[in-house]
Amino acid sequence: MRRSEVSLGVGLGVMAVVMLTGAGRQSDVWLFLGRFHPTLVHLPIGILLLAALLELAVRTGRVPALEPAAPVTLYLGAWAAIVAATAGLFLADWGGYPVAVLAWHRWIGVGVAVTAVGLCLMRRRAGAGPRYAAGLGLLSAGLVVGGHLGGTLTHGEGYLSESLPASVRRVAGLVPKDALAQRSIDGLDTAAAYQALIQPILDRRCGACHNPERKKGGLSLATLEGLMAGGKDGKVILPGRGEQSELIARLWLPPGHKDRMPPDRAIPIAEAELLRWWIDQGAPAEAKLAEIDRPARIERVLDSYGLSDLPSGIFTLRVPAPDSTAVAAARAAGLVLRPLANGSHFLDVDARGALARLDLLRGLGPQVAWLDLGGTDTGDSVAATLGGFPHLTRLHLERTRVTDRTVVALAELPYLEYLNLYGTRVTDAGLRPLAGLRRLRSLYLWQTQATRAGADSLKRSLPRLAIDLGGTVAADSMQPAGTSR
Repeated sequence: MRRSEVSLGVGLGVMAVVMLTGAGRQSDVWLFLGRFHPTLVHLPIGILLLAALLELAVRTGRVPALEPAAPVTLYLGAWAAIVAATAGLFLADWGGYPVAVLAWHRWIGVGVAVTAVGLCLMRRRAGAGPRYAAGLGLLSAGLVVGGHLGGTLTHGEGYLSESLPASVRRVAGLVPKDALAQRSIDGLDTAAAYQALIQPILDRRCGACHNPERKKGGLSLATLEGLMAGGKDGKVILPGRGEQSELIARLWLPPGHKDRMPPDRAIPIAEAELLRWWIDQGAPAEAKLAEIDRPARIERVLDSYGLSDLPSGIFTLRVPAPDSTAVAAARAAGLVLRPLANGSHFLDVDARGALARLDLLRGLGPQVAWLDLGGTDTGDSVAATLGGFPHLTRLHLERTRVTDRTVVALAELPYLEYLNLYGTRVTDAGLRPLAGLRRLRSLYLWQTQATRAGADSLKRSLPRLAIDLGGTVAADSMQPAGTSR
């Protein structure tokens, strides 16, 4: 038996010993040797594919002079495969890689090494016959599949396919590349910020390393529970403090820094901004997009995703067209009814000229969105009528006789965004029930009995609410309401 054959046998024996004794073994030496695998693994791929090409060139008669080089190249490739596979076995238990993908990659890598050695022996003893050619084909296929699985382990699923040209993506039945950044959101009032925006970013950018199977660093980002739990080094987010959160700090480290995440490519700035914004808002689990303060920079990001013009408030609801007979009767009695917007079934109602005929609006309750009673003789008796307009977003009661009794009834109007109580007898007691109106953005209390202390108390419950007491109590973060004029 030739010395080269003996050496290959020894190499396979060492690889077998590592494979049989290395499972679950983790030591600094083991890790040190394993970290050579990403560098070494490219050698057998290139050398063995070159050996196959040389054999093809010789067998087809194109370059017969290369025949002596083919077996030498195959021999070197077999050794490279043994060394790379052995290093990979050292590394396997350290990466926290997906179990199924890792198993396939490991067995294909070992199979490539064994096949390469077998082909060396076959060529030397039986020549380059049909079985040898079939073996080279099988070896080449193993290199391609094993390399793909290795890329998946290192860079995550879809690392190659995400950069395919648009025409190839269409033929392959893949979604357009631009669609990878799109989010499926029906409306700002129905979409939870975490599920709609944050988790998709974590899945796409961090899921390859921080999933329940791999859980690198003891951190899984596949669920909110995993995110909040952190990893072996502690918490990665501090609700309310995005800049101080480890997750955000690592996104902004310079390229090449050992702690930068993701390590191989930068996360888009827009997505990093969304992550920081969500943490700054307290990292809420269920809060809807419409309920969270969205500063200008976040509005621009949402606009880039095509989300800024999504419907909100009552415009996410489906109501039937107003009854034409009821509309005609109300207009005949002096009420002014206008569509709130082109194509909308919601109505803007001006009742200042026919206050006594509000009863004519009972059949239009779901459609009434804006109601103007300002400057009329309206008193607290109107409270019962207002309850019949569940979709009111804008209500004018300025310079009327309403008191706290009417304001208490308004707490049952969940879509109310604008309320004008200027010149009424409303007090601080009447403001307290308004704390539950999460969409309320504008409140006018000039020349009422409400005090600044009462307004400040309401502001603590509704920080995005602007209150006018004759001098504006500034909102912490003004957000244009979706149904304002």
